[in-house]
Amino acid sequence: MPSVYFSSKPTAMGVSLLSRSFFLFLFHFHSTLSSSSPPPLCAHHQSLSLLQFKQSFSIQTLPYDDLTQYPKTESWKEGTDCYFWDGVTCDLQTGLVTGLDLSSSMLHGTLHSNNSLFSLHHLCKLDLSYNDFSTSNISSRFGQFSNLTHLNLSWSSFTGQVPSEISHLSKLVSLDLSGNFGPSLEPISFDKIVRNLTKLRELDLSSVDMSLVVPDSWMNLSSSLSSLKLLDCGLQGKLPSSVGKLKHLRYLGLGLNNFTGSIPYDFEQLTELVSLDLSANAYLRPEPVSLYKIVQNLTKLRELALDEVDMSLVAPNSLTNLSSSLSSLSLFNCGLQGKFPGNIFLLPNLETLYLSDNEGLTGSFPSSNLSNVLSMLVLSNTRISLYLENDLISNLKSLRVMRLGNSSIIRSDLALLGNLTQLTGLDLSNNNLSGQIPSSLGNLIQLTNLDLSNNILSGNIPSSLFALPSLQDLDLHSNNLRGNISEFQHAILYYLDLSNNILSGNLPSSLFALPSLKHLDLHSNNLRDDEIWFVDCISEKIVMSMNMEEMKEIERAEGEDTEEVRDEPEDIKRIAPWTKQITARGIVASIAIGIIYSVIVSAALLAFVFLRTWTKLLSKAGIVTSPFTRQENTIVQTYAES
Repeated sequence: MPSVYFSSKPTAMGVSLLSRSFFLFLFHFHSTLSSSSPPPLCAHHQSLSLLQFKQSFSIQTLPYDDLTQYPKTESWKEGTDCYFWDGVTCDLQTGLVTGLDLSSSMLHGTLHSNNSLFSLHHLCKLDLSYNDFSTSNISSRFGQFSNLTHLNLSWSSFTGQVPSEISHLSKLVSLDLSGNFGPSLEPISFDKIVRNLTKLRELDLSSVDMSLVVPDSWMNLSSSLSSLKLLDCGLQGKLPSSVGKLKHLRYLGLGLNNFTGSIPYDFEQLTELVSLDLSANAYLRPEPVSLYKIVQNLTKLRELALDEVDMSLVAPNSLTNLSSSLSSLSLFNCGLQGKFPGNIFLLPNLETLYLSDNEGLTGSFPSSNLSNVLSMLVLSNTRISLYLENDLISNLKSLRVMRLGNSSIIRSDLALLGNLTQLTGLDLSNNNLSGQIPSSLGNLIQLTNLDLSNNILSGNIPSSLFALPSLQDLDLHSNNLRGNISEFQHAILYYLDLSNNILSGNLPSSLFALPSLKHLDLHSNNLRDDEIWFVDCISEKIVMSMNMEEMKEIERAEGEDTEEVRDEPEDIKRIAPWTKQITARGIVASIAIGIIYSVIVSAALLAFVFLRTWTKLLSKAGIVTSPFTRQENTIVQTYAES
């Protein structure tokens, strides 16, 4: 690398450059003072069109948690130069708008065909992805942008038929209509697109309904294509061998369709391929020879997904020669049987490994020499054995997801899992794990999902689990866990299952202040309470239950109040009279809960706390009262939610 020296003495050339720069600065400063403002860099009529476009939409946050959203159009102000507006690109010579990038701009509303957007005839790049255009039809006027090279309308709630006018965009090199509300593409329109868009390098029509398109019509696809993604398009029939002629193809996604037969031998000619996704084609059945050749020839492959493809004819060792560049291998639920090749576990660039739900798949997962970038390991429902001990765990520092439910864990030291501080998901269910849940799991502050259900774990549940700041899903059902349930330190939990244990004591008060809770199951424990409460709320989908002894108590109480009618059908016999369904205490409770509900927590949980407190107070006052019946509970719940 050449050295760079700085001299303290200016050279003659340096003085000349400094003088010229200073002169230009003085000239610019003088001209600024002596003349009016310079003309705008963006033509005035283009600014007006953009402002009209802005006014036709509102700004709303979209439900994309993993997406950075920013309202770019808020920087669009009347009287300012649109050259400096967010997302706008102007040609400095003509002042015309040539690019519009409004991806993730929180736009909400209908995009009509008379929108001022379509007056920006000189657009070369247009990106409207990740907005909400309220199931607008894709306008045929998009076909008027004759200079377009890039068009992205993905994930923006478009629907209707893809207009054949898209085929007029002969300069397009990238077209993305994916992720919308099932727009459809007729065979004639598709044929026009593949015949006329000869410069296409990237085509993504995922989630576009192409069920009427015959795969053989792909033969006219641009030979320049480097990326072809047609996932979830309703495509059917045999995979077209003509795909093998796309020599420049690097990304091929054909998953979630209805392809049948085997993988064509021509696929082995796609030697530039780095990503191949044929997943969720349940009737696709690779032949051993064709798969072997694909594995042998696709030496640049980094991602391979054959999930839910019928690979029952394929021996796992046919995958032995997978590219050393492989970073992601996904083969779950594809009927693989036999010993999985051990060398794949040791691929140096492996980041993601999904082998779950292949119950006949055997092998031994190594404890050392693993990829130091392995982030997802999913071996659930396989017979691949492993030792969950120090040697292995110390080699998994980058792991984010570990799913080993119903696998073959030979020995384990669960306390060491607390060292995997990058974990966001951990599933060790159905493994006959014994001992106590280690408090070191409280170190996993990024953990969102924890499943230790269907084991024989004993002792108390560590309070550190209830303090995990990111935990949303906790499943510990069907163990031998004892003791009290600790207070919850964070309020984002939405799924909690502690059923079929030996837990005792009162429920923590913080349980009833979890605003996101959607599922709660506590049945078959020794928890103390004055009420059995079953809630199956359609709006909130909460399921709560207590111990069976209290349930029997209510059933006995209801039995005393039920009118028996011999001649009525069985399903009508045990209906309590209306005087037992609508009671004074039920009405008072309903009104109180309904008032408080508007400012506190969900009706289901609030009602539970209120009625429990009611019966406790009466009991302490020496007043004998029976628990609220199911009919009263229903009235209370209905009124509170209304």
